[in-house]
Amino acid sequence: MVLTPYRHRTPHMPRYLALSLLALAFSCAAPSLDVSREELDPLLVAGDREAVDDLLGRGMDPGFGLVRAARVGSLPMLEHFLALGVDPNSSLDDGYHSTALMAGASGNHPEVIAPLLAAGADLDQQDTLGDPAINWAAYMGHEEYVRALLAAGARSDIRSPHGDAFEIALRQGWRSMIVLLSSEPASGLEGTARDLVAAAIADDSVGVARALSEGASPDTRTAAGVPVLALVAELDHVPDVRALLNAGADVDAADPIGFTPLMAAARGGAVAAIRVLAKAGADLEHRAEVQGMGMSALHMAAAKGRTAAALELLDLGAWANPRNARGETALMWAVTEGHPETALALLRAGSDPDLADEAGYTARQAAKDFEYVELLAAME
Repeated sequence: MVLTPYRHRTPHMPRYLALSLLALAFSCAAPSLDVSREELDPLLVAGDREAVDDLLGRGMDPGFGLVRAARVGSLPMLEHFLALGVDPNSSLDDGYHSTALMAGASGNHPEVIAPLLAAGADLDQQDTLGDPAINWAAYMGHEEYVRALLAAGARSDIRSPHGDAFEIALRQGWRSMIVLLSSEPASGLEGTARDLVAAAIADDSVGVARALSEGASPDTRTAAGVPVLALVAELDHVPDVRALLNAGADVDAADPIGFTPLMAAARGGAVAAIRVLAKAGADLEHRAEVQGMGMSALHMAAAKGRTAAALELLDLGAWANPRNARGETALMWAVTEGHPETALALLRAGSDPDLADEAGYTARQAAKDFEYVELLAAME
């Protein structure tokens, strides 16, 4: 759900000098001008209306301009496009049918939300994978944008193959956003359980030890269902990990989307915690639930570019070619999430670049698409 580079063919518009006539020209048809984001974005950031209007007059798609204005956070130019009558729900032929609200989420520009809504933007419009703008913001970790969407009335329960906003934030490990998207963050937590969760969230090792000594269960979970062991494992707080395990914590306790403490540690690049959890018997090949896309610990390390964690998992015996629910390998995730160094390490450790997902896509093809020259050379 990340906006990717593309070029966009657009309907032809005759040149008009008056902006009011430019607005009327949007309905004219016939493909004409190709404009790249590399060409347009600097003009939007500079607020160069004259140059942008020239592009419009020569055939640039106004919807493309609106979406890019939202992506770069150019409020004056976004308002300019809206004043010209551009549809605030315009979606692009970019593989996602992304809208301005989604682009704003990707760029973390909450200031674009109000004018788009005032112009009639659909808060809950979904892309081709079923993700609305709030899911985009949750994926990127853009909490301010999520807050603004929620304040405007956006639904947070729209579930795509990636999950809903809460499940996406949970998978990504955005702690404060997880709390934000939990309906009642403190519900059901009292006494020492509340103290233990608070200490874990605050990175307070002394507080964790105190809560355990006062009787808190080592299997305590946050109101969002995340085991405390997963919280401290992701932070690589080895004394806390050991304290919880010694107190009897379930080493493979999973959160609501099936992520275990080992997976949390892999996501956080917590190499020492990975070793401790593995020694305690953590399942190296555990797969998440459907809402967690069937990911493994190696997938998590790869997706976050945690090279040392990925290699540690492999050294401990993790399979080099795990597949998630869509058949995607950890290597593929390293490539598509923009971590060529991690991908290269996985490749050298035995990951297969030619294993296809359910759509027939491979890590080799992804490396070509992303133009990772060194990685491609290593695949030969």
